[in-house]
Amino acid sequence: MSSKYALLVLLVLLFPQFFSSLRNFVFGVPAQLSQIYPFSCSNQIKTCSSLLYQHNGLNKDQIATFYSVNKSQIEPISHPGGKQDYLVTVPCTCKNVNGTIGYFYDTLYTLQPGDTFPNVSQQIYSGEAWKVGGEEKSYLVGDEVTFHLVCGCGEKDDSKPIVTYTVQEFDSLSSIVDLLSSKVGDIEKLNPYLGQRPQLLDVGWLLYVPMERS
Repeated sequence: MSSKYALLVLLVLLFPQFFSSLRNFVFGVPAQLSQIYPFSCSNQIKTCSSLLYQHNGLNKDQIATFYSVNKSQIEPISHPGGKQDYLVTVPCTCKNVNGTIGYFYDTLYTLQPGDTFPNVSQQIYSGEAWKVGGEEKSYLVGDEVTFHLVCGCGEKDDSKPIVTYTVQEFDSLSSIVDLLSSKVGDIEKLNPYLGQRPQLLDVGWLLYVPMERS
């Protein structure tokens, strides 16, 4: 191994975030792709049953409270490495959220001391909450705030249920396919921004994954 190649490998290992940003720039991936985005509404389907992937280590009681669902709507799913995650079934509806039209599921959250929108979205809702622009208000601890969680619906009533999934560390398309019983081609169709290099995933990217039901 040449000294130049060895140095490059060392830099990648020491500064992965820098090279992740550099990679995105080199391959023309726009910065907003690491952001959340809504699933476009279909003319045929206004409401459907959708799935939200919860990976924050919350228990069923906590999830039921935060997502405003019954525990019967929460299904355990084992992530590679033994991590216990959950799929939360919610009614997903096409609506206009302050000028943004897409599929959303709304739930109420009671503000705690020190809460910020990014922290609540990441730590409670697995990074799947849509931040509504133009709604800057003065909130107080104890106030109930509506969180709009993005979700997706297929084109037909009998379509595969769509999972809102936030990319985690060490994820790849193939590992997500195995986890959620999906297909690479189906994921690419619902997430066209993956483009020519679908193998390049960053932690925090949001994907819509059509899931095969057993």
